[in-house]
Amino acid sequence: SVRGKALLRSAEADTRRIETEHAPWAEPLVTLLRGSTAVRRHDLPGGLAQLVSAEEGFRAHHMAGFADATRRKRGALLGGEEGAALVRSAEEGMRAQNVKNPERFAAMLIPGR
Repeated sequence: SVRGKALLRSAEADTRRIETEHAPWAEPLVTLLRGSTAVRRHDLPGGLAQLVSAEEGFRAHHMAGFADATRRKRGALLGGEEGAALVRSAEEGMRAQNVKNPERFAAMLIPGR
């Protein structure tokens, strides 16, 4: 749709602005946003690769909530047994951080499908 394409362009512009922050959290967040955008543009393999990189970046910057939410998103996108295992692992990580509703927590950090 025209609206969907406009939203993707807006997300890509926002991603470029975040990239200029040069803050520790910016790099993995930019990678997450690029991965999510790639998935929306029907590049699932490229998007999944970006999500793996984003998760690693969040872990390196001690951002466990974002790392687990990213893993959960990747699992949901991947599907099947492997995807379900990633979702379970991510939710276990969130529960270990005292998150009561991992699905809603992940949706808050990483909105969208």
